[in-house]
Amino acid sequence: MSNALVALSETIHPDHLYILETELKTISNTFEWCKEGITSEMDTLQNLSYDEYMLGWETFLEHDTMAFIPDIEMLKEDYPSNYQILK
Repeated sequence: MSNALVALSETIHPDHLYILETELKTISNTFEWCKEGITSEMDTLQNLSYDEYMLGWETFLEHDTMAFIPDIEMLKEDYPSNYQILK
């Protein structure tokens, strides 16, 4: 999975890539890729409450299993809680 994230990073050039897994009670960052100089969130994104962390993302995941957000500033006005989580 780590190799897949590296390959994906070479295509889309993000700052972070996360794979989050859930059983609908908690959510955890199980795989992560960070651009050089970007701090890992692996330790802080573990066993988070699904209701607190993910319910706000259901809008983005209604028709897909991933969310691609090219610029988090796009969320600031319409989705302030999601913006704060990413910021």
